[in-house]
Amino acid sequence: MSALKKKLLAIPVEIYKREFFIQLYLALLASKDDFQVLLGEQNDMSFKRVYDGIYLHKDHANWSERIYKKVKSRNNLTAAQDSEGLIYPSEDDYLSNRASKWILENIDLVFFWGSVQKKLILKVSKGNNNFHIVGSPKFDICNLFRDNHKNLNTNYKRKAKKILINTRFASTNIRSTEDELMNLINLGVLKSDKDFENYESFINSENIIYGEFLSLIQKLDSVNDVKITIRPHPVEYLSFYNELAKSFSNVIIDNHTSLHEQILDHDCIIHDGCTTAVEAKCMGKAVFGLRPGSLKNAYSDYANNYSYNFSCSKSLYDYLINTNICDYKNNVSDDFAKESIYNWSSSSINSTYQIISKLNDLKLYPQGIFNAKAIYLTDLRRIMYYLYTEFSMIKYLFKQLNISKLNRLISSQIKIENKFCNIDLKEINNLIETLNKLDRNTLRLEEIEVKKISNRAILIYKKAHICGSK
Repeated sequence: MSALKKKLLAIPVEIYKREFFIQLYLALLASKDDFQVLLGEQNDMSFKRVYDGIYLHKDHANWSERIYKKVKSRNNLTAAQDSEGLIYPSEDDYLSNRASKWILENIDLVFFWGSVQKKLILKVSKGNNNFHIVGSPKFDICNLFRDNHKNLNTNYKRKAKKILINTRFASTNIRSTEDELMNLINLGVLKSDKDFENYESFINSENIIYGEFLSLIQKLDSVNDVKITIRPHPVEYLSFYNELAKSFSNVIIDNHTSLHEQILDHDCIIHDGCTTAVEAKCMGKAVFGLRPGSLKNAYSDYANNYSYNFSCSKSLYDYLINTNICDYKNNVSDDFAKESIYNWSSSSINSTYQIISKLNDLKLYPQGIFNAKAIYLTDLRRIMYYLYTEFSMIKYLFKQLNISKLNRLISSQIKIENKFCNIDLKEINNLIETLNKLDRNTLRLEEIEVKKISNRAILIYKKAHICGSK
C-alpha cells in the first residue's frame, strides 16, 4: 500500500481572532481538492519545515521580503493576499510600506480585493502576469452568514437597543511607547524626520478620536434600556477596557464571542476606519462612523465609506435615541463597493474558491503527509518568554540585566501571545462544524484528519478512504 501523498499548502496567520476562522474555511475547501494544509501562527517553527509546497502569506509588505526569500529558498511556490486590503493609514503609507516591488514581481500569485487595490498596486509594479482580482475570503464568510441568517437583518421599527462598538486604537493602547517606536523603526516604517513628525500627529489624531468614542459611551450609558458591547481590536490590551467598563453600568467588554455572531446579535455597529464595519455592512447591519473633523494625519477613513458618519458624539447620540433602525440611511453604493471588493454582497462570487482554483493551476507535486517531529521543541524566543512569565526570580533577573535585545525579544513574544492563543482542538472542531453549516461544500469532521502539529499550528487533510485510496 503506497503512502498517502498530497499537495502541501502553508497558511500562516498573525491574529487568531481576526484571521483564523477565515483561513480555516480556505483550508477546508483546499483539503477537498487534495491539499494538506498547515495552518497556524506565522512564527511557529513548523512553517520553517515546509518544502516543495505553496506558502500563502498575509501581505506583500517591504518587511516581508526576507520571509519570501527564505520560503522560496526551500523550493516553495509563493502567493500573497493583503488581509487588510484597502484599510491603511494613507495611500502614501501603503505604497511605500505595504507594496514591495520585489515581492510583487517575484512571487507566483498576488490576490487583490478588487480593481481599486489593483490600480493602487500598479503604481508600484505591473507584476509578472501574477496579478488576480478575486475579492477577499473574509467577505465570503460575511455573505455566508448573511444568507444563513436573513431573518436577523435589522429592519425593525424601533430604536437600537444593543450597540456594538469596535475599537482599533492599537497605536495608543500599548504597553510601551518605546517598544512600539522601535518596532516601527525596525520594520522600516519610520525612517526620516518627516516620518516621525507624521507619526506624532497621527497619534494625536487617534487620541482625539478615542476621546469622542469615550464621550459617546458616557452618553449612551445613561440610557437605561441600551446595552453597549465594546469589542477591542485583538492587539489592544483588554485590561485597559476592563478597567474602563467599571465606570459604567450598561457596558461590557467582549472580544471572545465570534465576530460574525456578535455582529448579528446587535442592532448596529459603531466604528472609525475599521474593517469590521465593512464586514458588518456586507452582512446587512446598520453601521455608524464617528470621527471629528479637521484632524491632521488621521487614519484612513476608507472604511467610513460603508457607514453613516458623524463628527461628534452628541449628534450620533441624538440620532440613535431618536431614529428607528429601519430608517437607517444606506449611503454606500453597490458600484463603489464592488470596485473595491469583487465579491461584495454576492453569493455567486466566492473569493476562496477562486484562490484555490489559482493554486491548483500551479505546478505542484504531491508529497508525504507533513511530518513535524521535534517541532514541539520551540524557538529561543518562546523559551525565554516561558522562563520570564513562569519564574519570578528569572523575571527579576531579566529586568535587572536590562539588556535591550533581551527586552525586545520578550516584548515581541508578549505581542505574539496576545495575538494568537494556544490551539484547542475541541474549539477547532466547533469552528469546522460552523463552517459546515454555512457552506455545505466543505468537508465534514468525519471526512478529514485534524492534527495538532504544535501549540499554535494544525494540519488538515482529507482522509484516505474519502479520496478513494485503498
